[in-house]
Amino acid sequence: MEDAAPQSSRMFWWSILAAFFLHVALCLLFARMTTERLPELPETSVPIELVAAPPQQSPAAPSEVSAPPEPKPVAPVSPAPQASLPQSEAAPMHHAEKLFSQQVLADPRSRKARESLRHLVSEERIIQLCNIEAMEQVHRSDPASRPETLVAYAMAEPRFSGVSLLVTGGAFRSRRRWYNIQYKCEVSANAADIVSFEFLAGDEIPLAEWEEHNLTVSDEPAD
Repeated sequence: MEDAAPQSSRMFWWSILAAFFLHVALCLLFARMTTERLPELPETSVPIELVAAPPQQSPAAPSEVSAPPEPKPVAPVSPAPQASLPQSEAAPMHHAEKLFSQQVLADPRSRKARESLRHLVSEERIIQLCNIEAMEQVHRSDPASRPETLVAYAMAEPRFSGVSLLVTGGAFRSRRRWYNIQYKCEVSANAADIVSFEFLAGDEIPLAEWEEHNLTVSDEPAD
């Protein structure tokens, strides 16, 4: 009977210790079961940032969207002869079966672009939204292409018809080279979503024509 008390005390403390470790194990198991893993975003050309159009003598919508580093605004030029455009007017555009602009804008890295779009007027918003879609469609159709900026007015001014935008003389830059692009983009009535998109990416624009159309090698400040 003399050993009963110490033995009872030891059993009590062992019970407390076992309960403590069981509690910790259950907490870790619960945390593991309830923690959700965020889905991985597909590789896209984001992050993107919107770039305001350069000042013009007559009102015009901004028509450039770019991925970082933030591009310097370039002055619009008068429509130039279309000799360098590889596509004929009869060449059919590719109809996009799937649209990606909302997915690109939903990426956390596109937060600034989303905020900027909210403050744009209708035509400005349409151009920026359609440029985002155009860049992503080019990348999805050719993963080796990494569009980093797109100028919708490079060779000719964009044309509006209600909520539809037609770009016949656009240019996008990928890996320090410029390429022609045409696209037709239709948006919803509130200019919040794209409902239809067609595009045709063209040939590389010769270096000799870059200066004429204010196309730069990069957006880094000149020395």
